[in-house]
Amino acid sequence: MARVLVLEDEDRYREVVARYLALGGHEVLDTASGEEAVTLGLTHRPEVLVADWMLRHSVHGLHVAEALRAADPALHTILVTGFP
Repeated sequence: MARVLVLEDEDRYREVVARYLALGGHEVLDTASGEEAVTLGLTHRPEVLVADWMLRHSVHGLHVAEALRAADPALHTILVTGFP
């Protein structure tokens, strides 16, 4: 199974996604902070990033994806958003 990093600032959504992936046998790291996501990603080297495109703070999911893909071009990235 894959190591997955979930970045979502809405607690309920983050918890549901993380729980669902963990039940599927994946190793899951999760955070609400873009800055922490970069640190976790560089430390734990996930294979998949699931990130909210727009976060409440200055570091958005797209920024995290760009930073982590610079360190690991093989990183698979799924960006999600609630915006229409």
